[in-house]
Amino acid sequence: MLRLGEGKARSIGQALGLGMLVAICLISLWPIANTYRYEQKENWRAAVSYLSAEEQTSDVIFLVDEDIWLPFEHYYRGTVRRVGVSRVLTDRDLLAARVGMVLPSYRRVWLVLSHTDNLALKDELTTSPYTRLVSEEKFTGIEVDLFAIQSSTAKGD
Repeated sequence: MLRLGEGKARSIGQALGLGMLVAICLISLWPIANTYRYEQKENWRAAVSYLSAEEQTSDVIFLVDEDIWLPFEHYYRGTVRRVGVSRVLTDRDLLAARVGMVLPSYRRVWLVLSHTDNLALKDELTTSPYTRLVSEEKFTGIEVDLFAIQSSTAKGD
């Protein structure tokens, strides 16, 4: 009689264990499926490929923030000057000074943004009387903007 009770308890235990395993699998299925459903990784290859195809020797590239240097440099093979701008830099006077130091030496400015809510540099370039937004391209997790520098400010004019 005792053996029959032990066998029944074992069967109940196995059923509960199997039920828990099924529940864990079902609960895990949704997050795993969403990991592959939505593209989350930045598309640095496409962003840098676009920039490289359109760049000119008289361009400069602003990279907003230090965190994007490594993936950008991994794909970028060009020789255009790159200038890093910290994402914590929001002071308009400092940004205007940074932009003002660079503009006279170049004809166009590329602005590369990724994972930042600091659009102060983009605002500075957009509102500057010396620059004009030419293109704005978005890639997964990355924005690449091109600004033309007005001829009275640019090198060689």
